[in-house]
Amino acid sequence: MPPLAHACDLRGRAEFATIVNGCPALPAKHTLTSYVHSHAITECFWPIYSFGKMLPPHLNHEVEALYERVRALFAPTSRRSIGSLQAYFRKYENRERWLATWARTVSPTTKRQRRMWQIGWNGSIPSGKIGAADLLPYLADLLADEEQKSRLIAFVESQVTVTRALFAFRDSFQGPKAVIYDPSHIFSSQTVNEYDLFHLVRNYHLSPPLTRRQFLDRCTETELTADFYFQLIAQRETGLVLEFVYATELDVEDFEKRRCQCPVGLSGLRLQVRDRGGDVIAGGLDHAIVSAIEAHPLLLLIVPPDSVGLMINKLRGTSLWAHRMTVRFPNGTLDEGYKVLVGTAAFHAHAELLGHFLMKDRLREDAIIL
Repeated sequence: MPPLAHACDLRGRAEFATIVNGCPALPAKHTLTSYVHSHAITECFWPIYSFGKMLPPHLNHEVEALYERVRALFAPTSRRSIGSLQAYFRKYENRERWLATWARTVSPTTKRQRRMWQIGWNGSIPSGKIGAADLLPYLADLLADEEQKSRLIAFVESQVTVTRALFAFRDSFQGPKAVIYDPSHIFSSQTVNEYDLFHLVRNYHLSPPLTRRQFLDRCTETELTADFYFQLIAQRETGLVLEFVYATELDVEDFEKRRCQCPVGLSGLRLQVRDRGGDVIAGGLDHAIVSAIEAHPLLLLIVPPDSVGLMINKLRGTSLWAHRMTVRFPNGTLDEGYKVLVGTAAFHAHAELLGHFLMKDRLREDAIIL
């Protein structure tokens, strides 16, 4: 066993320093390098893409050359072309514009729209193979149904959430950020600070969520921005154990196929807390905080129960941690065996687990059907 393994049994700084100085090297830290070879190439292309839009067309070759240098450095084996990444970010920008404008204005304004939805568009949509361009003239009528509209908005929000999170991968936060007003300096020596939302929820009593305008009016001026704003009230005597609860409209197989094993953006996650013994604490969190988080799309990597053991082994020695997650299925069953990583941790963990997930899918596809 290495000498450092016995350091906890020794007394005195001098004795410990002697052992440390006698080691050729300290134990290696898990560096999570898989991210650099997978998602990092997409994240790094964003400033290249933004810069390229400002250049005249005859300098496109300079943008391509810069991308090739970045790809050779971060992901020399990647097959991502500059064209595919440009299309990826154009789609992201279009989705953001759509969410900001048109998605909020479509409504079933006429009886004709509602009737066309009810009859299933018989004869209204061109026959044969239908592409996205064919549906554009009919989109407003298709979305006259509020349920369909809500589903489309939720899907677009989820895609925007995943892409936007890539731009913050250097943050150490493993969840949405919150700006806090801390006049008593309970959290730090700074009166205004920003930190990981879920760390704050676990360890501190917070005010109900504030809008940015409310925060500026009631607390103080700040240039810091985040998804959530609070005044910090006090530190909790004992930290909370957080758990996410999610009700899905999918059965188990479809849920794990469409929501697990890759980063997704989801809203509708209800946060609850348990005590150290594992029992749910009713009313353990302010209802306003629970509601605000439930309405906010979160970037997640949901790990199904049969992959949790491998996830623990893969992430041992890292700064990443997973929360408990309970999933409620349409037939009323609950499964408490899921784990979820939130925020940028979702990308880092996915890169480490990608090989396992691909092998798992391949074995499922090759399974013999009797």
